[in-house]
Amino acid sequence: MKRKNIYHFLVEDDLITILKKIKTIRLEQNLTQADMCYRLNISQSVYSKLEKGESKLDMERLLLILKTLNTSLADFFKDFNSKVE
Repeated sequence: MKRKNIYHFLVEDDLITILKKIKTIRLEQNLTQADMCYRLNISQSVYSKLEKGESKLDMERLLLILKTLNTSLADFFKDFNSKVE
């Protein structure tokens, strides 16, 4: 089993929220994972792992996904409520 960075646990809930929102927007636009893979030029396995949180979602990939979904970063995060401690 792959060991996670200790800091991952500090942001895990936020990451799950982000991934769920990506999936929700994708489904609202009637897009399949295969559609996303084609548009992002990645394999379905890679995209599936991203959406499930099994692969790291970096900022560049997030921005590409949002562009593919015709969603701005501001719109994506406008209702995002994260506690700052």
